[in-house]
Amino acid sequence: MLFTYAQSLPIDTSTDFIPDKYYDYSDYRTVSRYASQAVGWCVNKGIINGSNGKINPQDTATRAEVATMLMNAEPILNDKSNTNEPDKQPIPDTEPENTANSESTSDAEIITDEIEQRPTGHSAVDAYDGYWDYDLSNATFDAINDLREQNGLERLAYSLQIQEWADIRSKELVGAYDDKLYDAHMRPDGSVFASVGKGCNTENALLTTLPGYAQENLNMWYASTGHRENMLNTRSKTAAVSAYVRGQKIYVIQLFNILTVEELNNL
Repeated sequence: MLFTYAQSLPIDTSTDFIPDKYYDYSDYRTVSRYASQAVGWCVNKGIINGSNGKINPQDTATRAEVATMLMNAEPILNDKSNTNEPDKQPIPDTEPENTANSESTSDAEIITDEIEQRPTGHSAVDAYDGYWDYDLSNATFDAINDLREQNGLERLAYSLQIQEWADIRSKELVGAYDDKLYDAHMRPDGSVFASVGKGCNTENALLTTLPGYAQENLNMWYASTGHRENMLNTRSKTAAVSAYVRGQKIYVIQLFNILTVEELNNL
């Protein structure tokens, strides 16, 4: 609740992640997947301090523990320096200069979606005999946006930056699914998936096989409550899907982000 409220202010909840601080708790793996980013943020901000080296995420909280978390959160939620809101500019006392001959800065020039620029076909085969299938990625992205539209939600904007991050994550799934080196939503260096790029707030992952179909990917995610909630979440503004193919296996990621295309391009 505190994490969601912080995002609504809006406070930048994607920065200052300190993996060691979160993973120092011996029971961090018992945190539910959907809550890991929120709990990680609360731990790193000092809102949650645990007890005897544990977070105890599956236990009930006492009234005193809740009160402590609220008191710890108050200065963080009231700190204006943590917000993403731009500084308010003073209203000029004089009429603005005539800019009819100057360069236009209308909203029409602000890039809000890069869907026309997304890659198609297959990438070149990499050193691991794998490649990215962008036709499958794009079809899956479009199917999910159609699902959102059917549920009365806005379509997610496509971002080339998020595509780059999603391609990294889909390839990292090989180590998770095949080699069992880490959880599917963790990364090879031990950090959570969100460390791949600023603003990434959730992701869907799956392992399927060739030939691969967009509707099949959608159906598998839709059958899971958590994955379905991710596809229909209202916090994200942008996203991309990546399908990495190696042998007969397809490693698919949908990566969601709370930043706009314009904000991502200004990073």
